[in-house]
Amino acid sequence: MLHNVLGFGGRMGRLEYFLCSLVFAMLMLLVIVALFFGFAPHFGAAGAGGRSSVPPGFILTLLVVVLPVYLWFSLAFQAKRFRDMGWNPLYVLPGWIAAQVIDRFVAFAIPSLALAPGTGTLVGTLLSLFMGCALLFWPSAPSTAGDWDNGNYHWGSPDPDADPGPGRARETTRAARTAAAWSPPPAAAPSGFGRRGL
Repeated sequence: MLHNVLGFGGRMGRLEYFLCSLVFAMLMLLVIVALFFGFAPHFGAAGAGGRSSVPPGFILTLLVVVLPVYLWFSLAFQAKRFRDMGWNPLYVLPGWIAAQVIDRFVAFAIPSLALAPGTGTLVGTLLSLFMGCALLFWPSAPSTAGDWDNGNYHWGSPDPDADPGPGRARETTRAARTAAAWSPPPAAAPSGFGRRGL
């Protein structure tokens, strides 16, 4: 179970993705609130500019601890969900991240295209909306032989008519020897023309 949550392999259905993402977001919010109240005595009072100073330890903890954990779990959940949808997360996730980076760069380079200062363009926002809706509502792809399922690559059940391999060949030979050793004796041939009776 823990590997299913921590790792990038396996599949995750719509409901499982929604519930895991919801629980994870609530846990992250609780961690941030706990950090805020832990660092609250170190927040500076409002200065002449009317803004309070944020302690560097709070920002450092957010960047070094909270952000990597958030990114790891978010990307792991999305990879599982994309795989469940039948999409290859090895291509979809980097493509989505690259599209968001390009969108932010375009919004920064051409501010008139940005929806608001510090945000992306309309195209990037629509792409994020589509991907978020797809993660929540796209149906699961059917599981097939050779599919990546539950973190383990598995093949379909072996064909009994196919080459049995060395282990099954030994079993067949042993079974044939056992059957031959316990087979009933052949029936006596009926006496007929050309045979002498006793």
